[in-house]
Amino acid sequence: MKYLLDTCVITDFIKNQKETVIRIKELKPNELCISVITEFEIKYGIERVIGTKQGRYIAEASNSIISVMEVLEFNREIAELAAKVRAKLSNLGTPIGAYDLLIAATAKYYDLTVVTSNIREFERVEDLKIENFRK
Repeated sequence: MKYLLDTCVITDFIKNQKETVIRIKELKPNELCISVITEFEIKYGIERVIGTKQGRYIAEASNSIISVMEVLEFNREIAELAAKVRAKLSNLGTPIGAYDLLIAATAKYYDLTVVTSNIREFERVEDLKIENFRK
């Protein structure tokens, strides 16, 4: 099985959240990947704290974990899938955040399991495989 890590999972790993660290270390690097959307969110977080001691640590730790994982690109097929999912959720009155929507569509496109602690948001997406490493 291959896992698509949500941004919160990278954050948990950097913060040394015990269950997340254990679970990630049990897996091989080729079993883990992130979306370019997650890479954007991580780099945005780094930019917000750049120049601080915490920022240097976050940048080093983030770049270290990202460097061993595949970063999946966003493409037209994923965009089309995301549009369909967004329309369906919108029509049901249960929309999710834009970045989570793009990550979910990426996972569906590549048939991956999304790893997140934000279960409530992602579970709205039909037929999406989800796992929480915090548990």
